[in-house]
Amino acid sequence: SCDTSMASQLSELNRYPFLTNSDAHSLGKIAREYTKIKMDHASFAEFKLALEEKDGRAVTGNYGLAPRLGKYYHTTCEKCGVRPHAPDQEECHVCGHTRMTKGVSERL
Repeated sequence: SCDTSMASQLSELNRYPFLTNSDAHSLGKIAREYTKIKMDHASFAEFKLALEEKDGRAVTGNYGLAPRLGKYYHTTCEKCGVRPHAPDQEECHVCGHTRMTKGVSERL
């Protein structure tokens, strides 16, 4: 639910390569998000080299939906999808549901 620029705001993660991939729940959403990786050939050993940025292998890009357009960018009610008035609101002002999914923008 975030992109490279958002993930880089967490400095403790900067030593790790950022990967983004779709967990598509429908055929139309397959490859909506993907990571481009430079490898010599497809293998787990090559993938490991790319993650470690060794011997010319590397993650070269992450592509996908802009985070602001995603379902989980803002905190929303798990039942009706409405955003709360305040970040610490415990009950939905529309349907009364008591579970909110905290959005990635608020988690950062």
